Amino acid sequence: MPASSPVPASPATQATSPARPPPPWGDSQANARDARQVAEEARRDLTRDENFPRIIILIAGLNVAVGQLVPLWVGSELIEEVTPTADETVPGGDDDEPV
Repeated sequence: MPASSPVPASPATQATSPARPPPPWGDSQANARDARQVAEEARRDLTRDENFPRIIILIAGLNVAVGQLVPLWVGSELIEEVTPTADETVPGGDDDEPV
């Protein structure tokens, strides 16, 4: 039996042969760019999510301030209307006695 000689590969079989995988460090720059882009998007999302509660807290704080100051102001106005000054007399009392 004659020894079989290796058959040279034809160009068609060379084109369909599997390519060598890229080295693991070859894609690191693309991975770093993708990671940086994801981090920037996450930072923008967090900033937007952080601003909404700040606005709500500001509105709530103003609401509490108005809720405390308006009754205080209205009450002081009512007290000034009801409380007689030293020049006024008490209704139903002697006209000669100042309060």
